[in-house]
Amino acid sequence: MSRKRKRTSNNLADQSSGANIARSTQGARNPSPPGAELYKDMTIREARHILSCEGGELTVRELVIEIAWSIGLSASLAWAIAVGQATAWHMLVPMLAEFIAYLLALPILQLIFPHPALLKESRKSLRMIAILVVVIVAIPWFQARSLGGTFSMQWNAESELVWNWIVGTHMQWPMLIAAIHSVRNVTRTVRHLVQHGPPFLGPGMGCGMRIAIFFLASVLVPSVGALILSLLKDFGVRWAPPLNLVTLAWVLWGCLLLAELCTLWFRWDVQHRLEKKGYTVPAE
Repeated sequence: MSRKRKRTSNNLADQSSGANIARSTQGARNPSPPGAELYKDMTIREARHILSCEGGELTVRELVIEIAWSIGLSASLAWAIAVGQATAWHMLVPMLAEFIAYLLALPILQLIFPHPALLKESRKSLRMIAILVVVIVAIPWFQARSLGGTFSMQWNAESELVWNWIVGTHMQWPMLIAAIHSVRNVTRTVRHLVQHGPPFLGPGMGCGMRIAIFFLASVLVPSVGALILSLLKDFGVRWAPPLNLVTLAWVLWGCLLLAELCTLWFRWDVQHRLEKKGYTVPAE
């Protein structure tokens, strides 16, 4: 009789612990209703999906690292503009270095963290690397044919020109910082993919925002500036600001820094709102 009672109490205890585990697992997943809104034009599911694509939860440590990276990149770009006379076109170089580092890192990460979703992206990156290599080799080859020289001579001349264009303006340091940050971010995103599963996207919001800001500012700043000068001229105000590529570079520098900080604030705010509503960051 005592054995029977003991067995029954053990079964009840197991059932109770199993129910607690099930409740805790359900609370950790916390599925989001399809139509539940976090912002006016963003549902909770969409917000969780965005943060999941960005590599998951943004801890205080991660936030400090991201802010430090933004300051470091902005400081190196400011040095390149002030000392090296870097122009607006130089502002695109760190983004290019960030993208190339991402392409090179993906196949290596696929070897370290094998995953079907990552395998597909790794093949895309290898194809993109092959296309870039073909383009880089084809440009001096065609120029050598048109100028009547040899490929090696044209390659050396083009390489020296690109080297002086980058190192002469101190742009090697922003490129290095951007590349290291890109490798770190994609590694974090891949680890999140291995832990929580898809989705997996390439460069995140920050990279996309910087590219969009670059092209928008490159077009809008001269256009708006010309419009303002025309209006001032109609009112009899004669003002000739120093509009050149270096001035535009400073404008782009400020816009890029602002865009990076706004992206960080948005990610932190979305995560904070989700946590207040009791939702986890990884999307389902």
